[in-house]
Amino acid sequence: MYKLSDIVSKQVIALSGARLVGTVANVRFSPSLKKADSLLLLDNEENDDGYLCLPVKMITTMKEDSVVIRSVSRPLTVFRGNAANPVNLPCCNQDGKILGRICDIEFTEDFSVESFAVSEKTYPADTLLSYSDCLVIFNDSGKEIKLPKPKARKPKLSDAAVKATITSYAAEKKEHTEPKNDIANQEQSEEEATRQPQSAQSDKPTVTTPTAVPSPAPDFGAPDFSFLLGKRLIRALCTSDGRLIAAENDVITSDVISQAAKENKLVQLALRAI
Repeated sequence: MYKLSDIVSKQVIALSGARLVGTVANVRFSPSLKKADSLLLLDNEENDDGYLCLPVKMITTMKEDSVVIRSVSRPLTVFRGNAANPVNLPCCNQDGKILGRICDIEFTEDFSVESFAVSEKTYPADTLLSYSDCLVIFNDSGKEIKLPKPKARKPKLSDAAVKATITSYAAEKKEHTEPKNDIANQEQSEEEATRQPQSAQSDKPTVTTPTAVPSPAPDFGAPDFSFLLGKRLIRALCTSDGRLIAAENDVITSDVISQAAKENKLVQLALRAI
């Protein structure tokens, strides 16, 4: 078994050439959240502009102090997207009860998700009912709950697109219904149209479409990292330009959390705390 908190901050080494590949900064999950897809690595300079993506199938072992791979046969791709990591997301059960936030994840040897640690409780992977990028829902009722699959919705046209479509349709209809006159009559009608007062032109009806106002999403509040207060760091935390936020074995204070938030390092702070 592996834990997410044990994987993050480990060095990745390649046996071929005794190469130091990078440091594990995050874990990327599959869309189903049932398995880890790859490890996201910081290079030696901890450049946060992008992560090196290491597929888990390349990993030989992680039992000791490092993540070990045999070799890097080709350069690792750079990842800049969403890792779909649910750590620190708020959790509810099927009845809407707030359970807490995910603080750790346990994997099997093949990186399948075994369980989720939520506050002081553990929820098996098969109790995961649904999740999004802002909320995770578990089924702790002991009964099977089947949810309908969301239907794909056609993208809604904006007001400008709707008006453009209506205008185009009206112009096309007018073109097909307008009687064909000779060139002289057509030029005369165009001159008369240009002489019409502005008030007459402004009397043309305009088509407006109602704009749907979406209902506000439920507010679960900003992520609260106060649970880190008093914990110690297992590895130093630095900014992207190399400035030290907190050293190894430092006790996490509110000032450390504030500095980590400014540098967008809260997730790394949480995963390096014990």
